[in-house]
Amino acid sequence: MLKPKSIFEIAATWGETSMAREPVYLLPAADELSVLTDATAAKALDVIDNANRREHSYASLAMVCGTLGLITCVLVFAWLIETGHPQAGGLVMGTGVLAIVGQIINSRLNR
Repeated sequence: MLKPKSIFEIAATWGETSMAREPVYLLPAADELSVLTDATAAKALDVIDNANRREHSYASLAMVCGTLGLITCVLVFAWLIETGHPQAGGLVMGTGVLAIVGQIINSRLNR
């Protein structure tokens, strides 16, 4: 019969199996949860759930802020063009578009 492991015993073995650049997670994998006690597994799943909820809220906030930033750039661009400052309007719009393209490229590279 398998002795239930504590989360600390499982965590102590993470990253020891390979010297390759593999991600090391603070939480056990789903198949490792079966050797934990029920209370420990439930607590680990709560931690995972809270982390996912927090990551989702950060991503949602970032999308809202990015959208507001883009709308602001477009409005400032239109205002500057209407008031006779086309160079400044181009600078504002160009900076906004380049920032968005840069973030899209950065997010694709960091997957």
